[in-house]
Amino acid sequence: MMINAICIHPVVILKWEGNDEWGEPKPPTRVDVRGYIEWKTKLVRSLSGQDIVSEVNVRLPIRRTDLALGRTLDHRDRMIVDNVLERTIVAIAEPAALKHPRIYQVFLA
Repeated sequence: MMINAICIHPVVILKWEGNDEWGEPKPPTRVDVRGYIEWKTKLVRSLSGQDIVSEVNVRLPIRRTDLALGRTLDHRDRMIVDNVLERTIVAIAEPAALKHPRIYQVFLA
């Protein structure tokens, strides 16, 4: 499969674990995966409908990512790319199956 050949960059997903009984967020779980990181600026629309500038685009294989997380990737998760800075997930896209099968395209702020 083509996506596995280009997944050469280490990516850390900070898995959102929900809230505790007091409504405070539980500490995230660190999940290490491999993906393809592109540093380019793109204007994307967030869940709330705002236009946000994304600096990073990460491509991840859906099956491997979901198996590592134990669920599907969520907007409440966060990512660390290049071991530098924790970044917020702005948008998650799944390109058309005929173009790029089984790939998450994740835009980070």
